[in-house]
Amino acid sequence: MRRHTSAVVVAVHDGWYGCGTGAGHSNRRLIEILDGIPDPAVDLVVLPVEVSAGSRHHDRDWHRALTDSLGTSRTVRVHPLANGTGGRSRFGGMPAFAALTRDTLLALEQVMGSYQRGLLLLLDVPFLETAARAPRRSGWESLVLPRSSAALHCPGNLGRTAWEASSLRAAAAAGVRIGAIAPFMRRHLTTDLGVPDACVVEVTNGLTSADHLFHPSRGAELLPEGVGEEGFVLALGRAVPRKGFEDLLEAWSLLTCAGANLPHLVLAAVSEAPMTAHQRELAALIRDRALDASLITRFSARARSLMAHPGVRALVVPSRVEPFGRIPLEAYAAGAAPVVATTAGGLADLVTNGVSGFTCPPSNPRSLADALRRSLLLSEPERERMRTAGRGILRAHDYRKTLSRMVQGLAPWALSQGRTVVDIGETRSGVRVLQVPELCGWNPYVQAAETALCEAGLHVIHPGLCVDSPAAPLFRIGGSVTGEADVVHLHWPEKLARQHGTRAALDLLHRMVTSGAVLVQTVHNTTPHEPDPELWGYLCEVDRLTHGAHFFSPDHERAVRAARPWLPSGTVHLPHPLFPDPRPVPPTRSGGLRMGCFGRVRGYKRTLDFAKVFLAAAPPGASLLVAGHPDSATADCALADLAGDDPRLDYRPGFVTDARFWELLGEVDWVALPYTHLYSSGVLVSALQAGRRILSSTPVGGTALYTAEPAPPWWITTDPFDHRTALTRWAETAPAVTTGPDRLRLPSWEQAATALTGFYTHLLTTAPTTTRPPARLGAA
Repeated sequence: MRRHTSAVVVAVHDGWYGCGTGAGHSNRRLIEILDGIPDPAVDLVVLPVEVSAGSRHHDRDWHRALTDSLGTSRTVRVHPLANGTGGRSRFGGMPAFAALTRDTLLALEQVMGSYQRGLLLLLDVPFLETAARAPRRSGWESLVLPRSSAALHCPGNLGRTAWEASSLRAAAAAGVRIGAIAPFMRRHLTTDLGVPDACVVEVTNGLTSADHLFHPSRGAELLPEGVGEEGFVLALGRAVPRKGFEDLLEAWSLLTCAGANLPHLVLAAVSEAPMTAHQRELAALIRDRALDASLITRFSARARSLMAHPGVRALVVPSRVEPFGRIPLEAYAAGAAPVVATTAGGLADLVTNGVSGFTCPPSNPRSLADALRRSLLLSEPERERMRTAGRGILRAHDYRKTLSRMVQGLAPWALSQGRTVVDIGETRSGVRVLQVPELCGWNPYVQAAETALCEAGLHVIHPGLCVDSPAAPLFRIGGSVTGEADVVHLHWPEKLARQHGTRAALDLLHRMVTSGAVLVQTVHNTTPHEPDPELWGYLCEVDRLTHGAHFFSPDHERAVRAARPWLPSGTVHLPHPLFPDPRPVPPTRSGGLRMGCFGRVRGYKRTLDFAKVFLAAAPPGASLLVAGHPDSATADCALADLAGDDPRLDYRPGFVTDARFWELLGEVDWVALPYTHLYSSGVLVSALQAGRRILSSTPVGGTALYTAEPAPPWWITTDPFDHRTALTRWAETAPAVTTGPDRLRLPSWEQAATALTGFYTHLLTTAPTTTRPPARLGAA
């Protein structure tokens, strides 16, 4: 039997290598969600239309951000597809569709032959003929998701219109489901294109939590001087006639001629290419009619950030054709109000006239002018009521929930309970280790441990009990793992409690112990990072159940036992191992003054306070890079504001993959760890392996635990760690430091696995079975 038996396969033309449409945004979110919601044992296979690095359709930053975010909890495979354009275009028209169909069918024969069952999703028009001709295999379900049609966008193209309709009908006849991204699209598919209604599945478009992240200070540089303070009306979208921007400028001209008191109009009619013919037409309209308006022509994520700018007086969506319409939802998420939109297509379902905004018929500049006039007369309380109504509409368009329902309906097996990495029957004679968490997307420690333990001859199992991933996949709640694990290695036992609740997590651990498993803790955290009496009580009870503890040094053990006296006497001392196969990082620059703070932005790491002091006390020419996922919206906004006000702070919020982290290390010379206590840190170990210089408190166990160099000049320590004192020392010392870490004394993961294997064996032969049930939380 194959080790990997199930897959979700996504074929996509826009949104993988770059993004030029709203469909590209939605496709990216779909891929991200499908990397998260299925069972971790289900592979994700992406079939993107290949776009070469030299194409105007290729966005390196977009592609890297997407690919870096995937694969934290499952295997992701990518098989690029050729559409006959040599990688120059992701779309390309009918000849490209034919070439793409041929290559996709070949790829599907290979992919479908590699899995016993699967779910195939074909995204948008280029794959319509593929949907009609795709292989039919037992155990596989297929869905094609047209996000628009030629009948809507280019009805004069009769050949393509007929091809799309016939391909959709043939796909439906072959048993392929047809997805509808909006109620309007369902009506269009069934009434205009002849798709049987029984074959249509609701896959209503929407937003994810990632689409709710806006930084009000970003994008302001795109505005003319003074506009942000005085207020402006914003419209944005692709620079194509069907977006109705000519109608907007005509409406703006009508209001201007009528003597209306208008704010500035910011029109972001964007493309991925230099100035297009349509953009030149829009610029000429603005110039010839002397309109108080500015035109943004190049696609940029910062243009989207303008929706959250406090100066937005109204957001306009003047589309002539719109199958769905993401912009109103993004406006609701950003707090922009009111939304002024036409009733074209799906927009009619997203904007309610007089409630969440104002509407008018499409292709009607006079009606649009009237809606704009009414929007600009609103009082602030009226605008706030519309914001509230918009948020209500937004809640009904949760894309993650929509796709979860789709998977549940088409492939419920993909959401089933987890399975072990190897067949349990094959591992009865070996030691089976369950790590908690089983997978960790935040850092590579758990994965490195698994690889090393497997290479040492142990079997690491994955029953799906605890996965800690930024992608937030579904987890198994309940179920039985009794007898599956010989060793339960708790790296972060609080993760189990966060997922199941403290009582259920304790009961689960107790059942495993009474079934014969031994519990081992690696004590990463002396106490919970955030004050939580219930979690503290849970950790105390876990300590009582534990058979053996792993500390990084004798000093570390002494510090921990002072706070957690119930930990067992059985111990192993093992420093944080070196990460295997670190990425190459450029050498540090002599005297460089570029500091980095990495990892999740959490209160105990004191990143925000450090950044504030850095900007106040750092020497001239010094700069600070802060990169990591902010756990607090308050800290996120504060750091974004600091970065917006001071260019010396480079703030890059968001999840940082392992590969991207090594790249970021290459951008700095120093790494700061401004924690009050430094017990051990994956960031520290990675920084040392990358040859970065360190600013921190003295780590528990001393710098000698990490390096053979006595009093290394490239490691500046301050005890206790006070931001201003540490930065003052750094400013005085750093320019003269010309060396970096050289002789590290940390063990390899191969050495660590040998030590842990010996420790597990000792505990399995000597540890008594714990049968005492866990005490009531909070009891002494």
